[in-house]
This record gives sequence, C-alpha cells and structure tokens, in this order.
Amino acid sequence: MKILIINSFPDYMTVHDNDIKWISSDLNGDADVVNLGDINDEHINKKYDAVVSFNCVNIFHPEISKFQINADRVARILENVKPENRVIYYRDRYFNGRDVLPQCAFGRMIRTHKTRVLITIPCFERICKETLKSIFTLIIPDNVEAEFNYQQGYTVVQARNRQVFETLAGEYDYTLFVDSDVILPQHLLVNLLRANADLATGWYIKKIPNGPKITEIYARKRFNNEFENVMEEELTRWANGAPVPIAGCGFGCTLVKNSVFQAMKQFEGNWFEYVEGKKDDKFYICSEDLKFCERMRDLNMTLVCDASLRCFHVGQMLF
Repeated sequence: MKILIINSFPDYMTVHDNDIKWISSDLNGDADVVNLGDINDEHINKKYDAVVSFNCVNIFHPEISKFQINADRVARILENVKPENRVIYYRDRYFNGRDVLPQCAFGRMIRTHKTRVLITIPCFERICKETLKSIFTLIIPDNVEAEFNYQQGYTVVQARNRQVFETLAGEYDYTLFVDSDVILPQHLLVNLLRANADLATGWYIKKIPNGPKITEIYARKRFNNEFENVMEEELTRWANGAPVPIAGCGFGCTLVKNSVFQAMKQFEGNWFEYVEGKKDDKFYICSEDLKFCERMRDLNMTLVCDASLRCFHVGQMLF
C-alpha cells in the first residue's frame, strides 16, 4: 500500500521520523511525507492508496479544504483514494507538555473496513422517546459501524444541509435520516443496506386524524407524468417482494449513499431546498425531501422502497 503523509502544521511544528515509522507500521504500508505547501505533480501521479493528514485542521472536510494551500492538488490526489483510506492524526504539543497522537473524530484507521452509517435527526424542539428507543434497538450488522447525532434549533432544511456537511466531513458511507416522530422497526437498517440503492426507505402514514391512509411514498400517476402519494393498501401488496422503484419519499426513515451528495456538487451547501412558486399557472410547493428526490431522478439514481418496513408516525395517536 502506498501512503502519503501530509504535514499541514506551521513550519515550526514538524513530523518526526519516529512518528512516520509508527504510522507506516500501524497502517501497514510504505509512506512518503510532504508538507502541504510542497505537494506537486509528482505526488499526484503516484496514485496513492491512502492519505494520512498529520494536522491541526481537517484537509478532507469539503468546506475547509477550499481555503487550504494546494487544495486543488490535494483534491486530485484524493480522487484515487477511497474514503475509508483517508485518515487524520493530531499532534498536540501543548497537552501537558507531552506529544499526543489520538485519532481524530473525523478520521478512521485504514485497517477499519466496516461500512459506516451516520444516523441523524433534525429536531426543532424534542425527539420522541419512542423514536430514540427504536434507533438504539436497531439491529446493526457485524460489518457496520453506526453513529448517532441530531441537529437542533434549525429549520428542517437547514438541519438536513448541516447533516450532510457532517456526514461528508466524517466520511461515512451512508446517512440514515430519521424524523423525530418516526418509530423504526428493528430490521430497518439491515434491509435498507441490503437494497444497495442510492436511496432506500421504509414507509409510514401521514398524520391525518380520521383521514385516508396516505403514505409518504410517491409514484407516478398511471396516465400522466405527475406524482401522487401511494395509499397504504397498494404498499402492503408490495410487502413480500423485492424493494420497488419509487419517485420520491419523505425522509423520516431514509438511507442515502454519501456518493449521492458528492454527485450533487452544483448544490453543495444547498442539497435540500424548499421550493414554492407558480408552475403551469398553479401555485406550486415542493418540500425539501421531494426536491432532493427530484435531483436524484435527474441524475438517474435509484430510489426504492422496501414495503416490508412499516414505520409508525407519532402524533395524537400512532399512524
């Protein structure tokens, strides 16, 4: 394995030979070392298998990296490096006078090859205790490492975009979006990962007291190109089959590959967007989750629903 160790400290803080030996031994490969400002075409052409950032900032973070020296060259090097092979180590010379090399929260050891999932909730006020319980009782496959966070005090659109920044900075493989009032079945993550789609989701019913059982799953109408909610009766007919293609969904129990966000470079920072206005002389509203699904369709990505994953919506009653 060819490893590039990038030192992005100021000039007076250097990486010592012992540090390099320790890292290259730990990562099981041959290491080259270069200061961030000295990266050149020779390093780009080497096509490294892994990059270790020895630094006080995260050069892998999509926002921070824009403002760094040689950001374009680093980006070109990273084109050939898998996300799981990008690692960060800190050296803090001012921690009780000792050298410290803890693993940064944003990085992972190269020897860790588990699929990484960020489970995240946007919440304005609180998270239902039933939702939290269902998250922490999810079945996590042995080859999966799952972490949980939430975004509080933002609009849903702002929270979802912040969640994307966090999942990209943390270099997760998937993001599982959960709404603060949705209860998940235990096997939800197992099934959604098994679907291996760009977006895979379970389903739940809209909170309409004494109303029709309308789901947050959308499909094209049979006789025109418009979209409509799928009724519960139709979804349950799918329950014993393979995941079925859909046009869109609410994001209450939805797993998205992080490669989807990376493919939407033109929407960076604004992946999720609430849209309203006039369309064909009619007032038009598109929620942030359906707008995201629309952008996925424009990129010919796969969206599926596993109809066996019936979730519950917490309101005045369970929906």
